[in-house]
Amino acid sequence: MFKLGILDFDTSHVVEFTKRLNHQTIAEDQWVDGAQVVIGCPGESKIMPERIPGYTKEMEKLGVRLVNKPEEMLGKVDGMLIESQEGGAHWERARPFLEAGLPCFVDKPFTCGVADAHKIVQLAERKKVPVFSSSSLRYAPELEKFVSDAKQGQVFGALSYGPASLHERNPGFFIMAFMRSRCFIPSWGRDAGE
Repeated sequence: MFKLGILDFDTSHVVEFTKRLNHQTIAEDQWVDGAQVVIGCPGESKIMPERIPGYTKEMEKLGVRLVNKPEEMLGKVDGMLIESQEGGAHWERARPFLEAGLPCFVDKPFTCGVADAHKIVQLAERKKVPVFSSSSLRYAPELEKFVSDAKQGQVFGALSYGPASLHERNPGFFIMAFMRSRCFIPSWGRDAGE
């Protein structure tokens, strides 16, 4: 079993991903096989610190061992889930794990700038470890069903909208724009042109 650590509990994703990976308190059709969240660090948040205590309690109920410092997870996991809602924190949060040769999923927004994105990708390439980021909306069953239905025909354009609150720690529309635009990729296909 691939052992995962999870960092920064300011998003519901820490609980929801853990339920699916650990097959707990969720319908079987939502299970994700092959890995388990075995350890977590509640971390910190400059965006929504008030969420951390509640999600920490939920992670304790799910039986996930908790540590106080991110580096305490090194040597205990095969990969990491970097979950902070603050894209600007992701480079610093992912760096020690990438340096240790651990694959990382970096939740959205991947970063809040090209420079940090390059640093993460370059370090992952140098250490020869995978790094991944995505929105779960890309895998929504309704979207996959629509795209695979030949009766729908070819997609010529698309419009997406949704909430987009601004926060000084996530400048611009990094977090929500990514979620909305990520839905287009399966509609257009991998070979879509500009």
